[in-house]
Amino acid sequence: MSVIAAAVIAGGVVWYLDRPSSYDECVVREMRGQPSVAMYTVQKVCAIRFRKEEELPLSYLGKGLDISMMPDFDKDPGVVLMGSKNFDNPPMIFTVTKNDTDYEITRAHVKVSHKWEADCSVIADGDWFDGPELIFKNNVANVNMPGELDEKTKLHRAPFCYRYTGIWGTPRKQ
Repeated sequence: MSVIAAAVIAGGVVWYLDRPSSYDECVVREMRGQPSVAMYTVQKVCAIRFRKEEELPLSYLGKGLDISMMPDFDKDPGVVLMGSKNFDNPPMIFTVTKNDTDYEITRAHVKVSHKWEADCSVIADGDWFDGPELIFKNNVANVNMPGELDEKTKLHRAPFCYRYTGIWGTPRKQ
């Protein structure tokens, strides 16, 4: 009986030490002896195993993916829709409210504008600035957005318009 136990333990050690340590190594090992048509499936399996992040098409927004934004009332209880008295860079919460894609959203890049326009698409390119990187954990990203002081109200306004310039995610386990 002890010989069997020793063999099982030795097999486990060999398996543990011989497993791939990176996404690329995983793809190479899993493709050995496989036809080239298996590449897509192997890449997906290895991407899930190693949480490989992929840039997603911006066309996902509004179709299979929606992200909402609200002030962070927990961090800044005095915040009003017109701005914050407490923070130069008002805290905001971005939430993935709909995700019909095959990916868990991990991060996004945004450009921001403080211009007051109902239709943000009419804002000139020179009025957009790089915003912070949004890092999502459990579909939520907490960030401090660059504020702009409104001299009349003495409130720091968060940007009024947001434009996503990149979205990344990791494949979901099926």
